[in-house]
Amino acid sequence: MKELREADSIAFESEMNSLQEEKKKLDREIRNVESTLDGHKNKVAKTARDSATGEPLNPEIMLKLNKKQAEKENELRKLRLANIRIQEKLRKFEIEKKIKKTDSKSLKR
Repeated sequence: MKELREADSIAFESEMNSLQEEKKKLDREIRNVESTLDGHKNKVAKTARDSATGEPLNPEIMLKLNKKQAEKENELRKLRLANIRIQEKLRKFEIEKKIKKTDSKSLKR
């Protein structure tokens, strides 16, 4: 039983390392896409016109809108991260439950 747990631990660590590498790659891609998107947003905002007056948007208004958008995106990231953490806790509890169930079955035999 101990050997099985050690093998699971090694497999888990290996999988964890590969997932961390994949996460790093995805984070880089996300940053690239975000910077491209931010550049596009700024380009569009600079050419935007007020629908009522037809004049270019005030830079102060654009800064406020950008700040508000950044706050919303930051809050969304935090919520997604919290969700991921909760899902991981659930997964760990399910694994522990499965191991305990397997251990109790093996003890009954």
